[in-house]
This record gives sequence, C-alpha cells and structure tokens, in this order.
Amino acid sequence: MSKIGSLARQAHHLRRASASPQRIQKDRRELLSQGKHLEELVCQYDSPPQGQFFSTGDPSTPVDDFQFLGYAYALSIMLELCRTFPELLRPDQRMPDYDTQRKHLNTLAITILTLIAKIPETSGTRAIQMPVLVIAGSTLQFQRIEDMHVDMEVFPDGASDLTHAPERVDIQFWRLFVDSRLDKMASYMGLDTVHRACRIVRETWARADRLLTNSPLHGQAPIVHW
Repeated sequence: MSKIGSLARQAHHLRRASASPQRIQKDRRELLSQGKHLEELVCQYDSPPQGQFFSTGDPSTPVDDFQFLGYAYALSIMLELCRTFPELLRPDQRMPDYDTQRKHLNTLAITILTLIAKIPETSGTRAIQMPVLVIAGSTLQFQRIEDMHVDMEVFPDGASDLTHAPERVDIQFWRLFVDSRLDKMASYMGLDTVHRACRIVRETWARADRLLTNSPLHGQAPIVHW
C-alpha cells in the first residue's frame, strides 16, 4: 500500500513537471514498469486458510474480519494502480476513454466496499479501515450529470438489496455508506487524521461533481484523484 502511494505521488508530480516531453515520457515509463511489477505481486496475494490462524480471543473481531480486510487492501492497491496508470485496464496498454475507466473504477470500488460491509461496525479492525474507505470511497464518481440527481429510498441494511439497482443508486448508496463509516470512525477514534480523511473524501466528491456539471460533454470530465 505504501509503495502504490509513493508511485501515485510521483506520477502526480510528473504530470505537473516542466521537464521536456521526452524526459517526462521516459520517467513515466519507469513508473509504469514499477506499477506493473506491483500489480503482479498483488495478483499473487492469497490469504492463508482460516485454519492456519489462532483465534483472536476477541468475540467482536473474528479472523474473518481480518481476511475480508486483507482482500479489501489488496483490491485497494489494484484500484490505486488502475487510477494512476489507466493503461493497466487494457491488455494492449492503450489509454481507455473516461467512461470505460470510470465504470471500471466504480465497479472495483463497490466490490471493495462490499467486503468492508461484511465487517461489523464494532469490529476491532475499524481502526485500520480508514485507508481503504478513503481510496474506495473517493473513487465513487458519476458518469452522467443526470445520475447526480436521484432520490434515495430508504434501503434495509446490507448491500444485497441493491444487486439489481441502477448504477447511479449504487454510487449514492455507497457514498452514504462511506460517509457513515468514516463519521463513526471519527467519533470512535477522535483523531484529527480521521476527520481530515472525512474532509478529503467529501471534497473529492464535490470536485468531481462540479467538474461533471461544468463539462461540455457528459461523462467526459476527468476523474478526480483524492
């Protein structure tokens, strides 16, 4: 996770660099090569069988919670890789269009959040869920302007009730889920870091929504990185 964070920062600074185009392309190819290697490592990840673990001794934090969180972390690394290097989304390494990229990232983010939803709010793992909630939560960005204005119905707890719901409702629902989890985490931990994470996610949503609203072509606004 720390390695993809470093690659993402370097890629961000490279986009704003004043060096020659040839130098920027060379540096980006090097970052992409590191990203591909990291992708290979993440694809090899597999949690050991549950029987290999001792009980945690905490009834509110079974081994399952850590396994769900482990997979959520692995997928979050993949999400950051795909957001930093969109070429990884295509076998031919060509840059995908915004619609394809946004749809893939939203699907991956919702998959991650579905894993987090399997972990009770009282789990002892809640203190280490923040990076996943920030990465996956900030990814939830609309493709079309009309999707931003949908009236949310009151759904029962759990993600299974939204299996056949429209994508725009999924995004609204999971934004509310992330907002609620981060709020409760902030109340539980009382740290400025968590409050800052809440602000980062909300501001990312706000910027993405503004860009889409001001875009001359629906669905062509750039994806906002937290």
